Formats: sequence, C-alpha cells, structure tokens
Amino acid sequence: MRMPKRLKSGRAGLAEDATPFQPLARPVRADGDEKQRVNLTASAHYLGEAKRLRLNLSEIFDTALRVAVRAQFERELAEYADWHNTHIAEHGVFGAKWRSW
Repeated sequence: MRMPKRLKSGRAGLAEDATPFQPLARPVRADGDEKQRVNLTASAHYLGEAKRLRLNLSEIFDTALRVAVRAQFERELAEYADWHNTHIAEHGVFGAKWRSW
C-alpha cells in the first residue's frame, strides 16, 4: 500500500488550496441555545388572535417549553429526594457504625 505524498503544508493528500469542511452554522439565541425548527398545530382562533396582536409565537413556545421542562425536573427531583430521605431513615447511611464523629 502506497502512502500519499506529503505536501509542503504537511497535510497528506490534500491540494494546497483545499480547506476543511465547515458545516453550516445553525441559528443560535443570545443565551447560547441552538434553535431547531418544529411543526406545531394550534387553534385557528387563537393563532389568528396572536397574529393580530403581533405576538412572537417562537418566544412564547420557547418560554412555555422551558417552564414545563423545569417543572417536570423539579417534580422528579422532589420525588427522588423523598425516596432518598425515606431510604436513609430506614437503613441509615453507609459507614455510620464506623464513624467516630
């Protein structure tokens, strides 16, 4: 098997003017989160009202989604904390019998 010739640039097998592949940049919000397009369905009446009021549906959806995800996370965390506290109350902590303080 022959190895490709090394070019003056030190890169093997690439033309001198070749540039590495650069993927297209995705839109990024000011807070650093990437945006992704989605398709949603909504009530025609409220969609019309939102357009009439010139509401930014993307921002409304993004805010509502963040609130819902955070609320779910907090519910799951509280559930785990309850389980953990119950487990400690029933079984104690690891190494408690060797603890000297």
